[in-house]
Amino acid sequence: MVLKKIYTKKKEQLPEETINSVGLPNDWAVLISSLCLLIAGYLFSANDIYSGFSKACFILVIIITGTTPVKKTWQSLRQKQFNVYQLVVLIVIILLSVKQILWAAFLLVTLVVISFIKQHVKKEKKDKLS
Repeated sequence: MVLKKIYTKKKEQLPEETINSVGLPNDWAVLISSLCLLIAGYLFSANDIYSGFSKACFILVIIITGTTPVKKTWQSLRQKQFNVYQLVVLIVIILLSVKQILWAAFLLVTLVVISFIKQHVKKEKKDKLS
């Protein structure tokens, strides 16, 4: 019971900007860390010795940026309401199933960057109008 109260208090304290309506993370830390991991994984992918490290980087990018969008996409599939972001998440899932980890990670990071920029541009326009 106490644990449930603590969890709900922490959940209420999270700012609304950390996850947008599509389910993509909207945070500078997520954006920067996923970009750095993607670049590091790509740089180490050319060397056979570090191929395991590069795959680990790509998998971390997918875990960081992809857990919430996959949940939202699954809910949208069940409710038969779909948008472009969820279509890209489905493409990422298909790429993962055929073991294209680099392209799946790249698509997820691109999706996060686009939604991040889009939301901050909306926020700036809203602030200017106020």
